[in-house]
Amino acid sequence: MIKQLTLFALTLTLTTAACAQQDSNVSDSVRAMILRSQEATKYQDIGRVQTSVQYEDFLDAVARSSGPQKRQQVESILVEIFSERAELSEMVVEGRATEAQLKRVADFDYLRLRLAPLLNPAELAMFDERRKGPSDAQLKKGYAEELQRFASAMTDSNKDLVLNTLVRHIRSSQKESEGKAELSVDDLIGLQSRAMMETAEELQPQLAGAELDEMMAFLNQLQMNLYMNHEMADAPRQ
Repeated sequence: MIKQLTLFALTLTLTTAACAQQDSNVSDSVRAMILRSQEATKYQDIGRVQTSVQYEDFLDAVARSSGPQKRQQVESILVEIFSERAELSEMVVEGRATEAQLKRVADFDYLRLRLAPLLNPAELAMFDERRKGPSDAQLKKGYAEELQRFASAMTDSNKDLVLNTLVRHIRSSQKESEGKAELSVDDLIGLQSRAMMETAEELQPQLAGAELDEMMAFLNQLQMNLYMNHEMADAPRQ
C-alpha cells in the first residue's frame, strides 16, 4: 500500500519553493518565512490534488448520503492527511524522517481511523472498498489533467491509448515490487521513471508527427517532476 501511494504522490509533487531561494534581495529570516509558507502551500496543493484524484467520487457519494457539510468535513481530513504524506515523503528523501514514519501515515488504517467517526456504516463500507489504493480510473484521471496541457493535437482515442499504456506499465512496476523488501524513495522514483520510459518505447511506433511529440513532452514532464522534486529535496536549505 505505501508503495502505491508514495509512487503516485511523488509524480504529482510540486516545486514552488525554489522561487524564494533565487531572490538575493530577501533577508535570510524573511526568505525562511517565505519558504515555510510556500512549502505549506505546496503540500496543501498536493493534498488537494490527491484528494480530488482518488476520492472525488467518494466525496460526491458522501454529499448525496449526508449532505455538503459532511462532504466538506471528510474532504478537509483527506487533504490534511495527503499533505502530511507529501511532506513526510520529502523529509524521507532529505533524511529528516524515517520510512517507518512515512509508512505509518501512508497506511490505509491511519486514514480510516481519522475518517471513521464521521462516516455512517454505508459510507464506511464504501470507503473500505478502496483499501487496495487508487483504481486504474483514478490514476488515469490524475495523469489526464497533465496530458491535457500538452495534447492539443492528439485525438481522444490516442489520449486514452497514452493513459491506458502508462497506467498499465505503472501497475506492472508495482506488481514487480511486491514481495520485495520495503522500497526506498529512490527505488520508487526509479520504478516510476522506468514505467514512463517503457510507455514511450511502446507508443513510439503507434504515434506520429505532433501526437508523438505531445506524448513525449507529456512523459518528459512527468519525469522532470520526479527529478526536480528529488533534486530540491537534496539541495541545502537556506
